Amino acid sequence: MVTANTVSGFTPRGVTFGWIGESWRIFSANAGVWVPTLLVGLIIEVGVALVLMFVLSLLGAMGAFWRLIAPTSALATGAPASTSVIGIMVIMLVVLIAVQAFISCGLYKIANAQIRGHRTELSMLFSGAKEMPAFFGLSLISLIISEIPALLIRAMPSAGSSSAGNFGAMILVQLIGSLISLLVAVWLLPGYALVADGIGAWTAAIRSVKGMGRYTFIGLLFFIVFSIIMVLSCIPCGLGLLATAPMLFIISSLCYRDVVGMPMLDAPVDTLQYTAVPGAWPPPPTAPSQNPWSPPPTAAPPAAPPATPWPPTSAPPAVPDDDHQAEPGADSWNKPSVDAPAAHDGDGQDGDQAEHRGS
Repeated sequence: MVTANTVSGFTPRGVTFGWIGESWRIFSANAGVWVPTLLVGLIIEVGVALVLMFVLSLLGAMGAFWRLIAPTSALATGAPASTSVIGIMVIMLVVLIAVQAFISCGLYKIANAQIRGHRTELSMLFSGAKEMPAFFGLSLISLIISEIPALLIRAMPSAGSSSAGNFGAMILVQLIGSLISLLVAVWLLPGYALVADGIGAWTAAIRSVKGMGRYTFIGLLFFIVFSIIMVLSCIPCGLGLLATAPMLFIISSLCYRDVVGMPMLDAPVDTLQYTAVPGAWPPPPTAPSQNPWSPPPTAAPPAAPPATPWPPTSAPPAVPDDDHQAEPGADSWNKPSVDAPAAHDGDGQDGDQAEHRGS
């Protein structure tokens, strides 16, 4: 039984490095949708970031202007000015995270749809408005947990000291912070795909951590290997990211399918764009085998009459003979008539022989 949030009788398959090859095959089968969609999303995010930077620069220019015309004003020298700038920067950061959440949610919805074998198109990039608040909340949860080590470093009493002991402590805290960031990325790997499926942020985080907790070590190895692949894909002018970035979204959906359990839809498949690896659970639905349109049935042409040979080969009726009566059922047409040999008298035979000798 398939419900909205859980899959009854689901048995996790665990983390597997086969996701890398499988995600590549899924991306290759639908690269015509993934690449343009990713480029459009990237253009939107960069455009919003440029606008926010322009606004921040404009505010800085306004501060400089106020320092020129009114050096003693609060806008030029007071604490309220710096506080306002910090507040504006926080607002800009929230707006940027919200835009990224909106775009990323659309990409995760595309990945989930393709895993299920449904039709995908570029317009799905803008279909994540409903799930954006939950996605934004999950992003904040990940950001807060990942930034805890940085907050600890800044809270150290002698963070600015250059002594060897404090330097070693800072390095240790930095390593612990990096490990915590990796753990958060691994534990929440299927969480973003869950949120794109309409599940709340907190529920998605709990289910994601519960599912990935038992595969923490292999998950860390997988994440490190795939991170190396993404770094290497940046070498050819970043063009490789056009493939590895969609693969990251697809891997999150694969983790959702194999670790947490992805409910399948009962709706018919529009276009099957992906064939799963044998043994993957649950497999995507198969396309209907019957042809939706079939020509109307046509009546069979009438059978041709048997050909009549010409000239006819039937035998004429048999003519009875007085001397030789035909046996019943016998065909007398093909039998040659046999007559009795003619009788010759002796005189006529001798006369003929004599005439022949005289001549």
